Amino acid sequence: MGTRLSMASRAPLGFPTLPLSNGLHIPVLGLGTSHQGGYSHDAVVYALQKCGIRHIDTAKRYGCESLLQKAIKESDVKREDLWITTKLWHSDYGYENTKQACLESCKRLGVQYLDLYLVHWPDAQVPGKSNREVRAETWRAMEDLYEKGICRSIGVSNFLINHLEQLKEDCKITPHVNQVEYHPFQRPQELVDYCRGRNIVFEGYCPLAKGEALTHPNIIQLAKKYGKTPAQICIRWSIQNGIVTIPKSTKIERIQENCEVFDFNLREEDLEFLDSLNINKKLIHLTYPIWKGAVASEVTQRVPDTGASTSKILPQVWPVRFLLDFTLWWVAGEVPLSLEPWALPAAARRKSSMTQSAIMSTLKSLRNITTTQGS
Repeated sequence: MGTRLSMASRAPLGFPTLPLSNGLHIPVLGLGTSHQGGYSHDAVVYALQKCGIRHIDTAKRYGCESLLQKAIKESDVKREDLWITTKLWHSDYGYENTKQACLESCKRLGVQYLDLYLVHWPDAQVPGKSNREVRAETWRAMEDLYEKGICRSIGVSNFLINHLEQLKEDCKITPHVNQVEYHPFQRPQELVDYCRGRNIVFEGYCPLAKGEALTHPNIIQLAKKYGKTPAQICIRWSIQNGIVTIPKSTKIERIQENCEVFDFNLREEDLEFLDSLNINKKLIHLTYPIWKGAVASEVTQRVPDTGASTSKILPQVWPVRFLLDFTLWWVAGEVPLSLEPWALPAAARRKSSMTQSAIMSTLKSLRNITTTQGS
C-alpha cells in the first residue's frame, strides 16, 4: 500500500511540501516541461502568477532552460520562492563535464544556484568505461556541486535499485531524490519502498500515463464520484501516495485543473483500487537498447548491470542490437521521443515491401540471437 501523505501541513504559498534528507522542503506538485512541443511561455507565466506553482521541472535535453528564464522574469516571482529542477544529459557525464554542464544550465536559466540537479538516466554508453564507473565519476562531481552550494540538493532520474546500491558503495552522498515514471498503470512500489527506506524522496513524472489514464472507465467513474476530472484523480492519488508529482501541460486550462487537487481527499478504498490498476506499463523510455515485454525480463536475467566494461561485452554486438531494436520501434510506431536525431540509422528509415508481421518476426528472431551472443 505504501505511505499516504497527510495534507495537514502546507507550505506558506499554499502547496504542501515534503522534507528532503538535508532539511530542505520540496513542493509536492510541480510543472513539468519537455521537448517536442512540451513548452509554452504563456502557460508557465500563468502557472506562476495565477496557480501558485513554485516548482518548475526541466532539463538540458528539453531545450527550454533559456525560455524558462524569460517566463520566470516576466512572472515577477522571487527566485527564493521558486524550486527549480533541471537535469544533466548523458552526453555531459563525467567529472569535469558535469560541473561545466551545471554552470551552463544555471546561466541559461538565469540563476546562481539550482534547487535540485538530477542525473537524467543511469545509462552512459561511454566506450572503454562501464556504466557504473561513469555514474560514480559523474556523481562525485554532483557531490562537489552540492558542497559548493551551486546545487542545493542533488538526485537521479530513472535509477533502479541496483543503480542506487552501486552509487551507495561508490560515493559519499545519498541522492536526495529519484525521479521515475509513476502513474496508475506503472507503480514501481518496490523501488518506492527502497527509496523511502533510505530517505530518498520519490518523484513521479508522467502521472496521467500520457493521457491514457484520462479515458480509463474506472478512473472516469471515480472522477464522477468526487466531482473531479480524471486528471485530478490521478494527480491526487499520486500525491496521497507520498509522491512528488510532476504533470506537464502547455494549456492554461489544464494547468489550472492540475493544480486544483488540494481541496479533497481520496478515500482509502479508492486509493487501494487505483493502486490495483498497476500493470507495470512503462510508457517513457530514455535509454537504449530498450528491451520490452518478455524480452526485457530475459535480458535482465542474462546481462545484469555488473559494472563490467561495455567494451569487453562483445562491442560488435550492441550496435546490431540497437539497430534491430530501433527498427522494431519504427515498425510498431514506438520510436522514442528522447532519441537523438543523429542516432537514427538511415536503414531504419527506409520503407520495406515486407509486411509488418514478417518484419517483426524476422527481427525478433535476429534479436534473440544477438541477445544470446551478448550474454
